Amino acid sequence: MRGHARNAVVMIAIGAAALAAPWIAPAITTQLAFLWLMILFAVTWDINGGQMGYNSFGNVFFFGIGVYVCALVQRDSGLPYYEALFAGIVLGSEYQTAFIFLLLIVILVARNAMLARQRRYLK
Repeated sequence: MRGHARNAVVMIAIGAAALAAPWIAPAITTQLAFLWLMILFAVTWDINGGQMGYNSFGNVFFFGIGVYVCALVQRDSGLPYYEALFAGIVLGSEYQTAFIFLLLIVILVARNAMLARQRRYLK
């Protein structure tokens, strides 16, 4: 096998194992979810810090809001794993969007107040 084909086979095997893991090892579903979250953090940090050379912590803030809401839904909903994961992802993205619009309103109000002060100063 060539290098690219071998890498593709390995990635497909890892993906299949990740999808089957809640049924293969149901006792450690929470630990597996935490493991995948840490893997996602590591890959994100590698891309932002290692390959691009720039870390923006504002993106991590919105990611954290979504993950926190998703974890709360998974823990407290009483739904099976995949249904709770899907509901958590949907609700997490909705909370992120609502927070972004709230932050946008605050920023625009502050910006308009600052511009009004500058106009008065320049007159």
